[in-house]
Amino acid sequence: LTDAVVASSQGTFRPDRERDELPLALQTPEHPGRTRGKGVIPLKIGFKEDIHTYRSRMRSKRDTEAKIADLEYRVLSYELSMQEEVARKVDERMAAHRS
Repeated sequence: LTDAVVASSQGTFRPDRERDELPLALQTPEHPGRTRGKGVIPLKIGFKEDIHTYRSRMRSKRDTEAKIADLEYRVLSYELSMQEEVARKVDERMAAHRS
């Protein structure tokens, strides 16, 4: 929990309704559609300041896009490292063949 609070205070973690410090620390998602500590109150009433993000499809799409961007970056970095490795191996073989 302290790591989540520190990350939040440093700006590396931004709480978003049911994705706040507690679920991050417990590594379990919040029960969907419930407001913790306020009884059986829907999220749109419990988090009025976040009413513009009530439709989870927007957040889900944003999360999916972030995951895709991360995967694309990882694939590109792996491709680059593989190209460098192949070039290095070719240079080694060519140098050994010349000798």
